[in-house]
Order: sequence, then C-alpha cells, then structure tokens
Amino acid sequence: MRSHVLVGSVVVLLFTSGPALGHAGPPIPLVSNRIVGPYKVSIWADPDSTDDGTAAGRFWITFGTPPPPGTRVQVAIRPLDRAGPTIGVTAQSEARNASQLFSTLVMDHEGRFQVRVTIDGPLGPAA
Repeated sequence: MRSHVLVGSVVVLLFTSGPALGHAGPPIPLVSNRIVGPYKVSIWADPDSTDDGTAAGRFWITFGTPPPPGTRVQVAIRPLDRAGPTIGVTAQSEARNASQLFSTLVMDHEGRFQVRVTIDGPLGPAA
C-alpha cells in the first residue's frame, strides 16, 4: 500500500472552522474540549491519503463523559480543492474507552478536505 500524508489542511465544521496541517506522525487535535449543545467533545485526526482506495483518514471523537446509549456520530468529508463526492461513515465505539468513537475514511488525494461531524442521540443533536 502506498500512502501519502495529507498536505494542506482539513477544515472542521463542528463547533468552529479552522485549519489543521496533515503530517507524518501522531494524530493532531482539531477541536479540544469544546461544548456544543449538551456535549463536551474533542476531535483528533490523522488525515492520511492513499491512492489504492484504502481508508486511512482516521478521526477520533472523544466525549467528556461517555455518551448515552443510542448516540450516533457521523463523520463526513468532501474535497475542497477539486470536484468530488461527500463520503461519510458512522463512528464506532472504542472498546477500551467508552467516551471515544473512531472512524476511518478514504482520502484519495493530498489536499484540502471539508470535515463535518454530526452527533444525534437522547441528549439531542449537534453539528
């Protein structure tokens, strides 16, 4: 598998918009301990791209306290530097940490992507 580090920035639309530079290394924080609606959330990303269709763009969504059962988190991306579809997945629970969810998406090129995270559950929606 040939992978490239995403060069450019990721725009986060949950809570605030702001750039984050991709890099070869550990995940980077995009949002830290932000209150939105009834949730306290942090988002970390490791936005790696691949040219073979492998999902390597990783996103971690961490809640201040474990979200109640039935809470769903969607992570969606779309390229900003060229035409392309929005793709999204439902984040999955991390077995080791009830407060953290994880998702992986295909980032098929290096460049800028819009990232949108939405939360819906018994406590209400946030986006």
